[in-house]
Amino acid sequence: MRALRAWRIVEELKLDESTSDRLFPILAKYDEQELVLADERRDIAHEIRTLLAAPRPDEVKLNAAIDRMLANRHKRIASKDERIREIRKVLTAVQQAKLILLLPRLEREFARAIQDVAESHDDGH
Repeated sequence: MRALRAWRIVEELKLDESTSDRLFPILAKYDEQELVLADERRDIAHEIRTLLAAPRPDEVKLNAAIDRMLANRHKRIASKDERIREIRKVLTAVQQAKLILLLPRLEREFARAIQDVAESHDDGH
């Protein structure tokens, strides 16, 4: 998936090799951070569902889990802001603008592709 994303970015932003060599390590660094935060979000959501399934949910534990979810959200926003600051040092304004429009579209396409694969496995294919 990363290779396909890289190819699409190079094509749509018309990146030269030097710019690509500086951009993709930045994207990879923040992809890794996002994966860690996504794992954390999934664990917190699982904990919240488990707590809510109890006959009498523990409000103290629920509040602590909600606080961790909010902290995760803040870390995610800060990480995205840092990524933008680093990318701005590498790309022209036109390339930045194109990337801002391209990345969410690629993320949706990849999420759909992953969902399609997951559904085909669920269907027994």
